[in-house]
Amino acid sequence: MLMKFNASKYSNYITLFYCISFFLVINGGLFSFLTKGTPFTIWRQILTFIGFSLLMCSFGRYKNRSLIKIEKDLLLLTFLCIPYCIYAFFFQGYGLIRVGFALWMYTAGFHVVLFSSYLLNSSKYNPRSIFKFFSLLGLFLSIGLIIDSQTLLFKFLVLSAHEDISYLAEEDLAMNRCSFLAESVSTFGVYFSFCVLSSFYLLYHSSKTKSQFFYLLCSFLPLIGSWFTGSRQIFVIVLLMFFAGFVYYVICAKGNRVILLVIFSIILIASGSVITSLLSSNEYLLERYLGDDKSTSKADDTRIRQWKNGIDYMQENKLVLLIGHGVGSVPIKGGREGEFIGSNYENTFLAKMVDVGLFGIVLVLFPVIKIFSLLRKYKKKSIFDYLILVLLFNYLFVAFVSPNGATLSTQYIMFLVLSIYIHREKFELENKYASC
Repeated sequence: MLMKFNASKYSNYITLFYCISFFLVINGGLFSFLTKGTPFTIWRQILTFIGFSLLMCSFGRYKNRSLIKIEKDLLLLTFLCIPYCIYAFFFQGYGLIRVGFALWMYTAGFHVVLFSSYLLNSSKYNPRSIFKFFSLLGLFLSIGLIIDSQTLLFKFLVLSAHEDISYLAEEDLAMNRCSFLAESVSTFGVYFSFCVLSSFYLLYHSSKTKSQFFYLLCSFLPLIGSWFTGSRQIFVIVLLMFFAGFVYYVICAKGNRVILLVIFSIILIASGSVITSLLSSNEYLLERYLGDDKSTSKADDTRIRQWKNGIDYMQENKLVLLIGHGVGSVPIKGGREGEFIGSNYENTFLAKMVDVGLFGIVLVLFPVIKIFSLLRKYKKKSIFDYLILVLLFNYLFVAFVSPNGATLSTQYIMFLVLSIYIHREKFELENKYASC
């Protein structure tokens, strides 16, 4: 049960605020470009400030034991970060801006755990609204990436996001890897795979053939869009999500769903030459995915070397393994000349351990543990539950092979899923029109 309180009449506006936040975060390149040089350049921090204020104001106001417990856990994690900030500021000599930005990155997604509570308490939105939003957003991103791949219309956003162009890999510039309105070509994989998941959710809950075909298309196009990022991690996890959802769909198909599969397969075969021509339009990306280019071998060697460096560094510095260097070992902003500059080690776990020691593992795994513990309570699993397990795997995979497990878009999705599972029974996750 949700307890009605004064803020409930504002739930429509707060739900809208979260949807706008989801849109801004994934299209950060555009909005960073538009706000560059203005006071609103810290728009991400403004979103977090508003969200954290909501978290504090809503604490204990909803009669949901799971939510109350998670709110307490999140506040505890926030307070536990403070000693590391003090350690970084006074003992490591990091600047206040560097420490502040690092603390923000650790806690920026916490407030999203409230989203479902406000959504369910609103009068204008229903539980399926969020899945429609992300399904359409996935379609928008896919079409944008395809257009960007053929026109390079939005490449200036990536260049604008990096004051030092030399920071960008020379191969990335030469390959014309695309990110559409995002700031980076490789940071939104978990977010993108959730868009695919949302399309499958709607596909399974649609009774009309036209709607089913539309959402099947929405689940497929991200495969093409992710190809043009040139990010193997994004393409792999989007492919895995599509494969899992599609196989389940084939197994459970009945009635007009079988006809839909036949029609979709015929259209796919008929347009095969067009799709093949589109995917092979950038020969550098084709070589990258096939592993035939030097940059791929170089990237793999760099990643393995970074992992080894991270493990060796912690073995040689036992104190770092326990308490880290304090937040912000890799400065997001505010790093000064002469200060210690760490590495992301191409691994979210290693990067967080260098920051805050073993506590970093807790921070990375917190949403996974909480989501899995809530999921286990339900004996009867739906397609959504199985696809969420795929999403959790995707998150852990991304965190293992890159620092992107800690990006803002990834945090938002993980805490959004946690928010949904807090009120799972309200979201009608069962397979209404499927046979299994």
